[in-house]
Amino acid sequence: MTAPLERTGNAAGRSQSSGPIERLEKTVRKWRKLRLSFRSAGRRLRLHRAKRRKGRQQNTEESQALPVDYTSRVKDHLNKQFLSVEQRHLEALIQRVLTAMDSFNGLTPRETLEHISAKLGCSPTSVEVAAFLDKHDKLQHLREEFLIPKIADLPCTDPSLVDGSKDCIYLVGNSLGLQPKTARKYLEEELEKWAKTGCHGHEKGSRPWAWAENHIEELMANVVGAKLEEVALMNGLTVNLHLLLLSFYKPTATRHKILLEDKAFPSDHYSVESQIQLRGFDPQQSMILMMPRPGEDSLRTEDILEVIEREGDSIAVVMFSGVQYYTGQLFDMAAITEAGHRKVTSHDT
Repeated sequence: MTAPLERTGNAAGRSQSSGPIERLEKTVRKWRKLRLSFRSAGRRLRLHRAKRRKGRQQNTEESQALPVDYTSRVKDHLNKQFLSVEQRHLEALIQRVLTAMDSFNGLTPRETLEHISAKLGCSPTSVEVAAFLDKHDKLQHLREEFLIPKIADLPCTDPSLVDGSKDCIYLVGNSLGLQPKTARKYLEEELEKWAKTGCHGHEKGSRPWAWAENHIEELMANVVGAKLEEVALMNGLTVNLHLLLLSFYKPTATRHKILLEDKAFPSDHYSVESQIQLRGFDPQQSMILMMPRPGEDSLRTEDILEVIEREGDSIAVVMFSGVQYYTGQLFDMAAITEAGHRKVTSHDT
């Protein structure tokens, strides 16, 4: 059960709180109204039957519909006027949280969870908070676009501990995302083109292989919030990191350090190490690894900015992923980028 919420609106101008006697009297009044509704419906039903017995000829369908109509009215009245206390409380609770959700824009994920849990009257880590977020997620319909493995189909599963027929909880999108339901369709189309046209598939068809990226660059630009001309789809992540560092990492004797998270994706970490060694520097001296504060799981933006401000004159590259693969933290890339540019500008002037 969730804790009751404080009264809002005009409640403060009413009596401080209704006691058990007042609530009982209110309930009795409602039941009296319901009893009158039943009596009224009963009288009408008896009158209708009496008229039929007296031989008044009426349309059969009309005569059968009248009693049903009376019953429906009573049921509707019952549903509207006599909801359980728990249901009323739950409806009010959901409405208040949904209204409050509008004020969460601009908050960190942690602050959002704390606000929601406060409204629900439970812990931020409780299942109620997770269930509420799932239910009101505007993107929840996209879940139906993917194939989710069943628990029984996964290796190292103990059927005595879990229900193998249920969908698994998939948290390794950083390694390989779930298969879209449309993937098989598109692959089969390309295989069919390969079978029928051979090498001509490079330049022919609705999606020529030689320019395959042209068909999804605009979609990717929308995903990452960039302009079309700013997006390039090529290679794998590690290869691209090496290409970027070869182009932009120009270490000097005084500016040779690379700033990144301590638990960056392993291949990211190895790429930085190898690039530093390639330029003749020591990774132990040239890598600045950002770690969360003791007892915390994610990095604070102010701590990142403080390191850039303090060490900026010796930093050649600031490298953060948009989303930290291990914790799911969303970095404030705008603030981090601005801080890095500011140090470069001050150094050049």
